[in-house]
Parts: sequence; C-alpha cells; structure tokens
Amino acid sequence: MTKKQSKQPDSDWVCKPLLGWVGSKRRLLPVLLKYTPHRKYLCEAFAGSAALYFGSTFKRAFLNDVDLYLIRFYDALRKYPEQIIERFKQLSDKIDKDSYLKSRENNFLHLENKQKIIDFAAHFWYWNKLAFSSVMHFNKKGFFSVPYRPRKTPLKVNIEQINIIVKKLRNAKLYNKDFREFLSSFLKCNALDRIVFYIDPPYIKTHASYADKWTNKDIEDLVKICTELKNKGAFLLISGNKITADAFVEAGWKIEEIFKLWHCCNPARNMNLKEEFILSSR
Repeated sequence: MTKKQSKQPDSDWVCKPLLGWVGSKRRLLPVLLKYTPHRKYLCEAFAGSAALYFGSTFKRAFLNDVDLYLIRFYDALRKYPEQIIERFKQLSDKIDKDSYLKSRENNFLHLENKQKIIDFAAHFWYWNKLAFSSVMHFNKKGFFSVPYRPRKTPLKVNIEQINIIVKKLRNAKLYNKDFREFLSSFLKCNALDRIVFYIDPPYIKTHASYADKWTNKDIEDLVKICTELKNKGAFLLISGNKITADAFVEAGWKIEEIFKLWHCCNPARNMNLKEEFILSSR
C-alpha cells in the first residue's frame, strides 16, 4: 500500500501559504493529502499560493507558474527574507485606501538592483493582503492595477510561518514557463517514481495569463501531456472543475472524490458553491 502524507506532519516543515490566491486549494488540503503518496519531490505546474507544498511534509519541489511577478516574489523572499519583512512592516501600518492607491504608483516592470527587488517583494506581499479578492494583476507597463479591499485588522507578520516558507522555497526550484514546456521537460526524466505531480489548472474562460484566458485547447494539451507522464509511470494528482474532470475522464483517468468549495468572495450566495473534482493516475 502506498504511504500517504502524514495527517500529523512535522510542524517544522508545514504551514499555511503566505499569499491569498485566486483558486488556492488551501481549504482542499486535507482531501489532497489523502491521495498524495510519500515521495521525495513535489512538482506543481500551476503553483499559485503553493498550498500543497507549504501544507505538506514535502521538503523539495519544482514550482512553476506563468505569473512572472509571483515567481519573482518567491525568489526574492528566499534570498532576502529579513529585508523584505522589514520593508513590509513599514508598509503594513498604512492599510487605508489612499495609502494603498498611492502605493500602486510604484513601477516594478524592471528590477535593476537588490533594493528594487526587496521593495517589489514587500509591495507584492502588501498588495496581496489589501487587493480585492487577493487578485494579483499588473498591467503591461508594470503597475499593479487591482482595486482596494477595505480591511479593519492590522497586517501582521508570522515569523514562524515565514521561516518555514523561506526554508521550503530555498529547497525548491522555481520556473516561469508555460505548463506545456514545463511538464514536457519531465518526459525524459529517469526518476519519475520519486515525484508527485500536482496539477491544478485555471478554470475555463477565466483570466490565467495564458493569452488572457484559459481555453479548451489548453485543457486538451494538458490532458495529453499528463497522460504521457502517466503512461511513463508518473503519479499525478489533478484538481479541477467539471469541465477539466470530464476531459481527463474521457482520456481514461479516475475520479477519486468530488468536493464542494466556495468560490469568489461571497459565500452567502448558493451560486458560489462549486464542485471540485479530485482525480489521480493510480
């Protein structure tokens, strides 16, 4: 029987993700861990908040995301955690709308030096806590462009959480690639039995930085590459909505469980209760 991730994992390696993220599977984590075998590496093709990596006992990972600013943030945090925390604390006292809008005048299209990198990462973290629904979007000129979300409680830094995240990021390889290029690079890997691939793609017709929207063609390409990895003996865990699940089932994949999650920012509306499908290659 395949050994699964421990239900009471080593607290020195497990924490909540630092960032709020659209589509984050933090609330789905107990279900994901139930189907995640114990292997050396975790590979996330659509990392986002990396909830599975940070919330599990994996100590090494391959983290990919098409969002360049997100990968820049993770890379900066693992290199300069103390300086970023200090800069974030300076920003965290100003959680009113005017201060937030003023902060959006900063441009981080180009990160010319260490101080610019630190300032960018602190602002990215700050914006993530104050932006509407934690949406993270930069326009083509490099300006953050998401509206303000009112907040009454002060921003805090959990040093224990940060230490775990930095430790795990330093053990991870970061990539900023299209999922096709990223996943295809593992097809020639001779150690697939040591990797768990976690695939959590965007929802159809949503903004996902893939030519602005995630399409049926993207799903077709994803199913094809994942099936190739599966046929080579890799273990893959998939989470997605019904459209994604149907495409994988048609290709011979197994649904492990169907789970209901609140989506968007208003759980008072029944229309926001959506089905999330968990599939695996076993």
